[in-house]
Amino acid sequence: MRIFLLASLFSLVALAKPYKIQCTALRQPVGKTWLVNATLNGTIDRGREFATLERLEGDLAIFQKGVKDAWSETTLQHRSVQSDDYYHPVKYKNHYRFELHFDKNSSYYAEKVDFLLPKLFEVERANRAYFILNHINDTFGGTIALRCNVLDENR
Repeated sequence: MRIFLLASLFSLVALAKPYKIQCTALRQPVGKTWLVNATLNGTIDRGREFATLERLEGDLAIFQKGVKDAWSETTLQHRSVQSDDYYHPVKYKNHYRFELHFDKNSSYYAEKVDFLLPKLFEVERANRAYFILNHINDTFGGTIALRCNVLDENR
């Protein structure tokens, strides 16, 4: 019984370990006329049911196909964002959901962007995560895949 208890405690400590996260998406298509570039960098502490992103920085740029300049672009900086405990997805099961609020400016306004990260991400390997872009500039919305590298922060 003691061994089981110790193993359980060890697994909880291992889950809570902070990891560095680096996500990118380049020229990800959304529909027939849009392309999206995005980055997200920071750290993540994960638990069994929720996780916390910290020291987040990122950017988002949306392009119309065939047009060089961005239709909309913005940046993001957050000290800390906790995953949504009440997230019960239909499609993205076993994912943490974080509500990110990118900076509003003359070319970008939206309520939020959802960041979905698998609860069972692999360390030192590329993982697939998603941005769900909601109602940007009263015109644009869609989902893009990001490639996220999760690294041991102590390395």
